[in-house]
Amino acid sequence: MPTPCRACAVLLEWVPSPVTPGARLPIELAPGYWAEDPQGPLKVLTDDRRIARVREPLPDDQVLVRGWILHWVTCSAAARRRFLRRLQRKRGR
Repeated sequence: MPTPCRACAVLLEWVPSPVTPGARLPIELAPGYWAEDPQGPLKVLTDDRRIARVREPLPDDQVLVRGWILHWVTCSAAARRRFLRRLQRKRGR
């Protein structure tokens, strides 16, 4: 069942993490098709339950993966939360 993000209010889905047992990942509701790229700017959860770095597909890309964007990549409040967390670490809290 979709729930709103507490920071930005976008609807998202929580799914089990393929990496950390017991953890859950927030993902965007609609999947997209992406070109895998180790240097890609986005991280998606693929159909085969792995996290892949991707980029927007180009017209000549032959292989695309279907995936859901991890919400912390697109959350408008994520950058502020990361900044505040780093600031707290620097201050020793």
